Amino acid sequence: EVMKGFYVESDFGYMRALKTDIPAIANGFLTGILIGYDIIDILALEAGFMGGFVFADNPTGESVNPETAALSSDFSMKILEANAKFSYLSTDHWFFYLRAGGGFSFNSPSETRKADQAVVSISSSAPIVSAAPGVEYYTPVRHFSVGLEPKVYILPTLGSYFLNVVPYVKYTF
Repeated sequence: EVMKGFYVESDFGYMRALKTDIPAIANGFLTGILIGYDIIDILALEAGFMGGFVFADNPTGESVNPETAALSSDFSMKILEANAKFSYLSTDHWFFYLRAGGGFSFNSPSETRKADQAVVSISSSAPIVSAAPGVEYYTPVRHFSVGLEPKVYILPTLGSYFLNVVPYVKYTF
């Protein structure tokens, strides 16, 4: 039996900077927790907290002098978000959906440098928008489901896009 109602979801996955003015950042990870409620079979509302970290790329392997280097540090985001999740195809155990949301991102560091030493200011807090298609499988173990979604976070004020590939585990009460 597929359970619907109040749920808690735990996410952990890969994060990649697709487009950004922040120099030399590349790969990282995202982790978080969402709570939600299935309003009807095809619509759920959620709120949650995500934390993401993207590592500065230093392919030379040399130590970095923060006074003169293009890399002053890695980039991290803490995200408070609200989402709506809409199912476009559902079977007994499979659930295909679109998730869209928005919220606020708290970013660190507040500035970094490009290769030419030009300073790039990074807002310590900024609005954020997210969108994702996804698939969820309701397991034979009652109350549990697992899923996977490629999610895009957009920070409009920074002109940055981050791709996340997030597997998750969900428990429905």
